[in-house]
Amino acid sequence: MAARLALASIFWCAMACMAAGGAVSTSNASPATAEQVLDRAEAAEAAIRDVRLKFTQVTRLKATAEEQETVGELVVLKSPERFKVTFMSPVRQIAYYDGSRLVLYYPETRQAFRQKAALADLSRLIGVNPASPAGTFRRGYRASLAGCDGTGCRIVFSRTTAAGAVDAAGEAAWKVRVSATTWLMEDASFENSEIRISLKCRDYLINRGLNAESIRLALPKGVEIVEGIPQISGQEWAR
Repeated sequence: MAARLALASIFWCAMACMAAGGAVSTSNASPATAEQVLDRAEAAEAAIRDVRLKFTQVTRLKATAEEQETVGELVVLKSPERFKVTFMSPVRQIAYYDGSRLVLYYPETRQAFRQKAALADLSRLIGVNPASPAGTFRRGYRASLAGCDGTGCRIVFSRTTAAGAVDAAGEAAWKVRVSATTWLMEDASFENSEIRISLKCRDYLINRGLNAESIRLALPKGVEIVEGIPQISGQEWAR
């Protein structure tokens, strides 16, 4: 669960970046509903080719009050669909998707875990399609506008059931704040009975001509490669 939430929260950065479209909004009209915000987000996704950004994530376990800060960098290519998440601390690790396999690499132990995964499998695992985040959340969550204050707007996303109703458990809710001028995400948080995750993103670079080769993960010679990823086992995967 924790691994899934960590990846999903980081991809909120990509969603916000796509909503921004890499430019300051030219509209002076404030969105009146969450649907209007998402309309802008999905329209902007078509113009995004690649995104690179840095993030800081704080995870708090409620049972022990223990907190862990994670910093790193995210790169997403829309076509071909690729992504790489580099976690700098507290433990250096890299999550990389090459279009057919997800790889988790731990440089300190010289181990890599890899798992075959179609994009649909990956979307189920992390809860979002990295190439079209706004559309993914629009289909899987119910959005409500929690208010705007002139500088930004806050949206609450609640997980919905297959029938379209809000999840009765009420635990899969995200709170996201976006700037009212750039439409970049300023912060996001997730909370349930066990854990709270807060996320801040910065240093966005959009459409800088990245390609699949420029972000490819080349494992050093001698790294132990293990088939399957135990940290996220139990999910539905393509074999």
